Formats: sequence, C-alpha cells, structure tokens
Amino acid sequence: MTAPPAPPSAPLPPAPTDAPRLDSVAQPKVDLRQALWIITFAWAFGATWMFTINGAAMNRFGKAIGMPDEGFGVLAALPFIGTAMQLPAIFYIARFGHRRSIFLSVGICSRLLWIFAAIVPWLLPDGSPWRWRSVLILLAVAWMMHHISTPAWYGWMSDLIPGRIRGRYFGNRVRIGQVAGLITTLLAGLVLDRAALYGATAGEPEYGRTVLIISSLLVGVAGVVGVIDIACFVRVPDMHDAPADRTITWRRFVSAPLADREFRKLITFSFMLNLATGFMGHYAMLYLFDVMGIGSARVNVLLVLVPLMCQAALVRFWGRAIDRMGCKPVLVVCLLLTSGGGFGWLLVQPGHLWLGYLVSLSASLSWSGVDLANMNLSMRMAGRDEKSGQITGHQALNSFALAMGGMCSGLLAATVARNLHDWHWTLSLPAVGLSREGWAGSDFAFTYHSLLFFLSGVIRLVALAVILNFHEPKAAETRDAIRYVTDGIWSTMRLSMIVPTKLASVASQRLAKHARLRVARHPRKQGTKTNGRE
Repeated sequence: MTAPPAPPSAPLPPAPTDAPRLDSVAQPKVDLRQALWIITFAWAFGATWMFTINGAAMNRFGKAIGMPDEGFGVLAALPFIGTAMQLPAIFYIARFGHRRSIFLSVGICSRLLWIFAAIVPWLLPDGSPWRWRSVLILLAVAWMMHHISTPAWYGWMSDLIPGRIRGRYFGNRVRIGQVAGLITTLLAGLVLDRAALYGATAGEPEYGRTVLIISSLLVGVAGVVGVIDIACFVRVPDMHDAPADRTITWRRFVSAPLADREFRKLITFSFMLNLATGFMGHYAMLYLFDVMGIGSARVNVLLVLVPLMCQAALVRFWGRAIDRMGCKPVLVVCLLLTSGGGFGWLLVQPGHLWLGYLVSLSASLSWSGVDLANMNLSMRMAGRDEKSGQITGHQALNSFALAMGGMCSGLLAATVARNLHDWHWTLSLPAVGLSREGWAGSDFAFTYHSLLFFLSGVIRLVALAVILNFHEPKAAETRDAIRYVTDGIWSTMRLSMIVPTKLASVASQRLAKHARLRVARHPRKQGTKTNGRE
C-alpha cells in the first residue's frame, strides 16, 4: 500500500476570525517527549493490524466464507478505492481544519468495521453469498474511512514532530513496526496451519469451520488492536493546529498541478504502476494455496516476511541513492529489478518453490525504492510553487492516480478470474529447473493466475517506458545509477549477513572473558567444585 500524500510545507492563510472552531475531543496537556513515546507505542498495535489484514489470515478468511476467486479482485481493489477519498479529505482539511477530530473519530470507526466484518459471517447461514458480499461492503466502507483519516494524521504529525529529528524518529518507529509485523506474520501463519490440520483430522473440508473460526478470530483481533492504535492518540495534543482557509476552491486545488506536463507524466506512471501491482498480493496467495498447495506459514514467509526484511535492510540505501542520483534513475533501476515480480512468477511451479523465494527477493529489494522515489518526486514537484493549495493539490492528485490504478487493477483481476477460472495450458520444456530429483524436464502448467502475472509484467514495462520519458533536472545518468545501485545493494546485503556473525562473535568473546574473570576471582571455589565432581 502506497504512502498517503504529505501535508503542505507552507502554512495556509489564517481562517476568518468569525469561523467557528470544532474539536470534539478535548486537547490533553502532554509534553512533546511523552507524545512522541505514545505515537511510537501506538504503532506496535497499528503494525499488528496492518500485517494481519495483509497476510494469509485475510485470504483464508475470504475462502472460508465462500468468497469466489473474482471476489479477491474486488478485495484487492478496496484499499485503492478508499485512497480516492484522500482528495476530498485533503481539500476539506485545508478549507475547514479539524484534523485531530477527523483522525480520531473516523479512524476509530474504520477499525471497528473490521471487528464487524469478522462477526457478520456468523450471523448469516452457511452457503449464503451475502456472507462474503457483506464483508466486502463493510471493508469498502472501512478503507474509505481509513483514507479519510490518513491525510489528517500526516498533517498533524508533520507539525508535531520537529523536523530536526523526524527522519530518525520515524526510522525507529518503523523498526518497532517491523518487529511487530515479524511476530504477527509468523504466529498467524502457524496458527492457521494448525487450524487447517485440526480441521482435516476432524474430517472437515479444506476451508471448514475450524479455519473459519481461527481466521475470523484473527481478523477480529486485528480490528481490536487497530482501535487501540487510534485510541492511543487521544493523549496526543495538536499543538500546531493548521488554520483553515475558506478561500480555497476546487479549481485552484486541481487545475494548477494538471497544467504541468511533467506532472501529468508522473500521475500516468503512478496509475500504470498500481495497475500492474494492485492485484498481485491476493492472487499470488491464491496461486500458492490452490495450485502450489503451500501452507499459511510458508505463504506468510514468502509474501510478507521476505519483503519486510528486504525493505528494512535497504530503505536507508534507497533514500541515499535518491539524494545522490535523483528520483528518475532510481525508479528506472527499481522497475528493472521489480519486473521479476511479474514474469518471474510464471516459473514458480510445483517442485520449484525455491524460485518463488528468488522472485519475492528480487521484487522486494527494489520496492521501497519505488515508493520513496515516487513520493519524493511528488513532493518536489509540489514544491515548485509555494502558493497555498498547490502543494496539497499535487500530492492529492498523485494519490488519486494511485487509487484509480489500484482499483482498475483489482477489477481487471476479478474479470480475468471470473471468465478464465478453469483455463489451463501446459507447456513441456526440457531441463528448465531444479527439482528434488535434480535437473530434469518439466511440464509448466499455466492457469489464470499465470495470465495475471504476465499482464503485471507487461504493464510494469509500460510504466518503465513512461518514466523514461520523464524529465528530472539534475538527475544522474541511468547507467551511473545502475552502477551505484549494484555496488550499494551488494555492500548492504553483505553487511546484513556479516553483522549477525560479528554480534555472535562479540557475544561469545564477552561470555568467555566473563568466565575467565569469574575463575580468576574465585579460584578456590571453582577448584573445590571441580575436585568434588572428580
């Protein structure tokens, strides 16, 4: 899921003196240090919510309530449909204010809907199509409300957190979320696998009652911890509430960014990028579950844990690369690397799961670079003109393009899954992969999932062509960026492998030194124990 737009860097004109103020939640008296601690603590719950609903639990839950494969296309489109609500939300906040109240009230309602979605299937009869339809309706509203509250949070945090520590602070906050995501991913996968095993032992079908109980419980718990995440911010004040500007109009908000030719190229690229990747998460899971026969724990490791670790290892490197080389060359290099996330899945066949780890690794290495470069380009183009309304207009329109791309992506996948659900094609090739028996001939079986993976790869190449035509002043040459990125990724990955070894070596040396000092301080005691044992 892409990052929502950032708030404007220039202050908006003050609101008229007679403009009424509305803040339904009283402002607490908390110092800045305590507020920063609360924000970090809250993200441990927020990350648990996020990784649960984006992992195998949601996919298993959908299957257990009878959701057809085309329903997962709609499920994949819902977050992006919700992103479209950021455009009117940013406009409303810029015109009327009340960002703290909007975030708290709308955000809590959004997370509560996940609890209701987990309960609804138990209120409807088995086999009813309204079980999964009701869930989709609730989640559609939940995602819309989530994205209404997101711009308010970004504006609030940008004013609350001092700029001199913002990078380090969010870096530490992200690390806490990654630890929570790691624990959540592993535990959810193991619990789902145990539920499936217990259900199979009891004679239930693959997605029987036991899987429904556990998956709905996980989704409900995700909603509860999500509510805790938002509720923590009740104790956080908005000490620099941005004044409203009642003079902002839609024409001023939207027309000026669209008059920029290069910005039109950027939002076209954003649309194509999400069109290529929006459906990949859910349909890669369906492919691993239904075609490869993989369990929930391994699916979570392959599609959630590996990307999480790669992005954590390389996010700082991509930030330095963008500062040094520019956004355009980094985007070109990253798209070349991540194209394997589309075409590479065509090679992942039963008996060749190891290729899935390589595909996930190659795509994950560059995805944080795509997100950072796209966000930085949007912010830089918005900063060309510091007039009120244009900064938020650039970022809101870019988010709107991402939303439309993701929505069309999910609907495209749903159409393919509905019309080509039973399509199969087998291609026999000699010596194409490494199986348990060694190098041997193999039959490649292609399904509608394979067609979606192929379309994803083709659309990524179209997005690459769009960004190659983009002009960024002072950007480095692409070949220089390729050389810099190649050397940097190798150095970063090598350091990531060496550091744990060094830590283990230092720890063992310190333990040995401590043991020697203990023997030196108590020679008789140690000698007595030794003689006694002898």
